[in-house]
Amino acid sequence: MPPTPPENPRPRRVRAGHVRARGASNGNGNGGGAAGQGLTSTASQRRLRRDLLLGRRRPSPPRRRPLLRTTLLFVALLSTIGAAAATTVYTGYNVFLGQIPDATTVASMEPAVDTNVYAANGTLIDILHPSGSFHLHANLDQISTYLQEATVDVEDRHFYSESSLDLPRIAEAGWGYLRHANEGGASTIPEQLAKISFLQDNGSLSYKIKEIILGSELVDDFSKGQILEMYLNRIPYGNQAIGIQTAAELYFHVPASQLDLAQSAMLAGLPQAPSAYDPNLYPGAAKERQEAVLQAMVSVGSITQAQANAAAAEKLTYYTWQEYLPPTIIDGANTSSFLNYLTAYYLPELFHGDTFSDPGGYDIYTTLDLSDQATADATVHSVITGSPGWFVQGASGGDGALVSLDPQTGAVLAMTGSANYSSPVFGQDNLAIDERQPGSTMKLFTYTDAIASRQYTMTTQISDEPLTLNGWTPKDYEGATAGEGFCEMEYCLGNSLNLPAVRTEYALGVLPVANLAVDAGVSLLSGANFPASTTYSFTLGTKPISPLDLADGAATIADLGVHHAPAPVTKITNAATGSAVYVYDAAASAQRVVPENVAYIMDETLSVAKYRQPAFGNYQRLSLPGRPASAKTGTSGSGYDNFDNWTVGWTPTVLTAVWVGDPQGESAKYGLTPGVTSGVTGAAPIWQTYMEAATANTPVVWYQQPSDVYEAGGAWYLPGTGPGSSMGVGGPICNPNCIGPPTQTGVDFTQPLLPTPTPGPTPIPTPAATPGT
Repeated sequence: MPPTPPENPRPRRVRAGHVRARGASNGNGNGGGAAGQGLTSTASQRRLRRDLLLGRRRPSPPRRRPLLRTTLLFVALLSTIGAAAATTVYTGYNVFLGQIPDATTVASMEPAVDTNVYAANGTLIDILHPSGSFHLHANLDQISTYLQEATVDVEDRHFYSESSLDLPRIAEAGWGYLRHANEGGASTIPEQLAKISFLQDNGSLSYKIKEIILGSELVDDFSKGQILEMYLNRIPYGNQAIGIQTAAELYFHVPASQLDLAQSAMLAGLPQAPSAYDPNLYPGAAKERQEAVLQAMVSVGSITQAQANAAAAEKLTYYTWQEYLPPTIIDGANTSSFLNYLTAYYLPELFHGDTFSDPGGYDIYTTLDLSDQATADATVHSVITGSPGWFVQGASGGDGALVSLDPQTGAVLAMTGSANYSSPVFGQDNLAIDERQPGSTMKLFTYTDAIASRQYTMTTQISDEPLTLNGWTPKDYEGATAGEGFCEMEYCLGNSLNLPAVRTEYALGVLPVANLAVDAGVSLLSGANFPASTTYSFTLGTKPISPLDLADGAATIADLGVHHAPAPVTKITNAATGSAVYVYDAAASAQRVVPENVAYIMDETLSVAKYRQPAFGNYQRLSLPGRPASAKTGTSGSGYDNFDNWTVGWTPTVLTAVWVGDPQGESAKYGLTPGVTSGVTGAAPIWQTYMEAATANTPVVWYQQPSDVYEAGGAWYLPGTGPGSSMGVGGPICNPNCIGPPTQTGVDFTQPLLPTPTPGPTPIPTPAATPGT
């Protein structure tokens, strides 16, 4: 809540009589001039100068008349105009009463309030609002008394003492109309509130009658304090700012409670003509308007002339609406990709289209770690654009993306959608959620399903000899159609050999493997992307997914088989009341997909560097100095035409998926030497650099071996599947050439193992009327 407004050191307001000082405002903001030193000339003097400049003839001075006669004529004229106006209003009252809306509904008609979005450390990173306007709510006691009085004095000086049917002011408007001065629109604050809430001004008499009737009913239905609060929260102040709280934050970067006299007078003058008095565009006109407001305050005794002079002399600094918004880059962290994912995909999908920008008025607390985000942005940018670097841009420009999660909760720690996301030419595409072929990263799910079947172990022998399936002959990474006989599953996985992976998938069945991937979190595989039973290339990553999808699926293995959907939001609260409308519960949303012992075997196997030899040699980019980590690479394409290059790796607390390649599908070249970019040369350097920083200064942790997993000879086994047991001997896997038709021994993951009920998101209640209205 904004702080309580400070007590303003000024005399108590004198309202009795509403005496106007010579040259003071006429109460509607159009008149008023300088009654003290340092202020501009009166409105009549300005009109005289204007007439002279335009060559208009100066009227002859009127003949002097006796004071009594002049006074009587003036009173008679005002009475005639006032009586005519009153007659018109009361005659039309019964006619128009049935044509106007219920005035009491105005309380629920406040414009959509801005919604604030915060990073994990509480830093404001975005403001969600309807297109074309910004709006923050403030209760009346959160608005400077100076601003309240300035508004009343210049817009409706009889506000507190008269009903909305202000006959003296209507008479004054008529007098001004007869003088062609347009001084006074005869619209009181209640009438203006009625106008901006219910009516569309067409300049007709019937419109004016409706405005007056609605204003009168507002006075009957609400207190003056309620009316003023609603008015100050709904009147436009220019530059898309709706309401005084927004205007105060926009123009002066302070809450409405902290506005001083000079600032209050400046803002109180804007609603009459926000564009014409824009202090950034027309500082001279804005200054004259401010001084007119100050003189209106002097005329009714709200302030002294000395206070007005001091306020007029105060130098004010104005800001623009661009400065009102949080910067895109905060401490080196570009929040654009994360916010794009949050507002365009996550919130609408989770809450059935609600983005919390309309009606708004919420605080959204996210999981974004600004330090991790800054590291992700800097690393992707330096590797993609650096020279010599590991990655040289493809024919139409290379790029990269990174997604980092906490596998234990699903929290989205960082998301980089492009090496130059903010570039108007090459950026603006969130590659972190774009679909690409994931290559050999899909082998994660093939071998997980193989272990879960209990027919195979990490030491099962798999044939690396040629095979042809339905006319398709798979090749290994180097383009060879034949390998070197047999390899143990742990080496086939670590070296990312294609032929053994296809054979394993063939033995298990494509559909069980695909169902496992979907249940683990690779949601883009569902629907049209789901493979057919004969899509044997599925394990080689031919079905497109996104880096976010890969991170989600791998995180299930990283959290010992428990799936947490990506969760970029921890809670959403009503900004006015602080009450929670949504709270993410990681424990309640957890769902067991893979048995813990199976996931543990995968985590351990993928952390052992020797299983990656000889294909990756003694390559260090898939490890983290000083702490264990699991990793898997992937590359789509073959030979010298690799298009999508991946690395996904994790510790128990941080998981990161990286993609590099060319957004237009060109092959990605490697370094300064002939060759191609692959998962290990293109994506792994980004993964390692980021993970080192993200895990720095955190304890070194690793998985505790489950009691139903045992180790023998450097490999891990499920109970009863190790050497000498009767299970785990479904191989060697060499079909179809040496065994025959597929055995279809894979575990069908269409139903998760040991399912844990997953409650849906907390329903979003329909927001009540904005507090304070």
